[in-house]
Amino acid sequence: MYKQEQIPFYLACIFIFTVLVLIGCILYGYNVVLKKKNSRFRKGKVILLGSIITAWLAWISYLSTLHILDQFSELPPRMGLVLFPPLLAVIMLANSRSTDRLLDLIPKHWLLFIQSFRIITGILFYLLFLHHIIPVQMTFLGKNFDLLFGLTAPVTGYLYLKKKIPAWILPLWHLAGIAFLFIVVVTAVLSAPFPFKVFREEELNTIIAYFPFVFMPGFVIPLGLLFHLFSLKQSLKKLVAESKKLNDRLLSYFGIPVVALLMAIIMHFQFHSFSADFFFVSILSFGFTLLLWYGNRLIITKMRMIYPDYDQTMKRMFVQFMFNALFSVFTIFIIDCFLYIYVFHRIPTVRDVLLDVSIGIIISGIMLIIYESIYFFSSWKLNILEVEQLKSIQVQRKLDILKNQINPHFLFNSLNSLTSLIEDDVKGAVEYVQKMSDVYRYILQSNESELNCLTEEKKFIIKYFYLLKIRFPDSLFYEINIPDSMSEMQIPQLTLLMLVDNAIKHNVISPSRPLHIKIDAVSDGSLTVINNLQKKQQLLKTGNFGLRALQRRYKAIGDYELHVMATPAEFRVTLPLLLPAKQTIQA
Repeated sequence: MYKQEQIPFYLACIFIFTVLVLIGCILYGYNVVLKKKNSRFRKGKVILLGSIITAWLAWISYLSTLHILDQFSELPPRMGLVLFPPLLAVIMLANSRSTDRLLDLIPKHWLLFIQSFRIITGILFYLLFLHHIIPVQMTFLGKNFDLLFGLTAPVTGYLYLKKKIPAWILPLWHLAGIAFLFIVVVTAVLSAPFPFKVFREEELNTIIAYFPFVFMPGFVIPLGLLFHLFSLKQSLKKLVAESKKLNDRLLSYFGIPVVALLMAIIMHFQFHSFSADFFFVSILSFGFTLLLWYGNRLIITKMRMIYPDYDQTMKRMFVQFMFNALFSVFTIFIIDCFLYIYVFHRIPTVRDVLLDVSIGIIISGIMLIIYESIYFFSSWKLNILEVEQLKSIQVQRKLDILKNQINPHFLFNSLNSLTSLIEDDVKGAVEYVQKMSDVYRYILQSNESELNCLTEEKKFIIKYFYLLKIRFPDSLFYEINIPDSMSEMQIPQLTLLMLVDNAIKHNVISPSRPLHIKIDAVSDGSLTVINNLQKKQQLLKTGNFGLRALQRRYKAIGDYELHVMATPAEFRVTLPLLLPAKQTIQA
């Protein structure tokens, strides 16, 4: 077992220099991002971050000089004091909303190039092996291929910068980088003289407990993981943004440790023949659970983006379960191959793989049930709320129709016209009363349905024009062009009445300045109401409340839109025609 004073001075200097360069890159990048953001107290924030990093490195250096960390026989291992706080910080930073805003300002290629530091650490591991300080499995000659991954970092960064690499490659590259880091950590732990050590070569990995190489588990490895997570969040920005809508932070914080503990109990029973300590198995199970939980979580998020509706629940659950199961099987198979072949030095049996895969599928199933139950009841509540809101809108619409269309002014004008007819034309007065009663009957019955066909609306508006022509005999002219082929198309009840009234209300009507109203059904599936524009001089603006109410009605029916166009010569309203219910179902 090597002590701190036996570490070659030049290797210690190279490693310290590497750590200082990493700190410098972090502070430089943080300063650039804050400058882009126009952040206040920029220098103070950079100094604060540097002070926090320096304080942490000083603290773990102090622990290493007290020989607290090299008590490998103690359980739980004292190295947990160095490893767990930065890992907790990585998880918090990766989930922080404030870092999300900063990530938008960080160039993606920065986080690719900076992974090149793994070339230096890989070479340092090899040199330490040549000095018989660490075992061979911690180098590229053994089970640590992190040096090879580090060599791909500058190449990947350059290709991305030149836009010569597909966007989907980056997430896979980062996942591979995290896997290599996992291998480094597992190999280092199993090579150290813990009670659960597996590799029993003459040289044991004790250097991680001494200055300056205590910075490896306490700073460098967590930093590499953080860079990967930041890059993944940049590459999967839309998916990550959608995953935040799950609002499952408390569920994750509670569920991951509980599931990890259950897995640890099962795995400890399975690995008991290898004399694996429960603490080591707990670390493995936590890593498994973390990977499976967040991987399945991304799949759940993606499925909700594809099948978001309440009535797609069964289809979404089936597809989710298939992808969750495939992901779990593939992930656990890869991890099993690594653990059994590289750690336990044997080929896993069918029973081993089936047991581990079953555990993974059970975890996926539990996650699916929990997340889907929450999503189902949330969607159900939202659906009920939307139905109630729609009912409220419909009730309000009916009330508005009664208030606006049974208009005292219209009734007053109609009675005036009737009075003049009675004096001059009794027969015409009788016909007028019949037309007037038909108009009001139609208005009162309009509350019974939301839509009506063009044929009925045309019949109604012709009767209404008859009443208006009595009132404006030489001042109002109309034209209706609705072909028979479109007579079954539908519009909201009393739409034509509202548009005609709108034209009457806002325009001058006189024999010298007659008003022309034209109603056309167009073959593209729309209806156009046009009138010549001759605005009244009004003291108060009405704000087009009728058009706004009509727009709200179309929105409530199916998110349709009106198109209003006003020129100096004319005013035009184009509204969509709706298919009858039977045709819609057949389509």
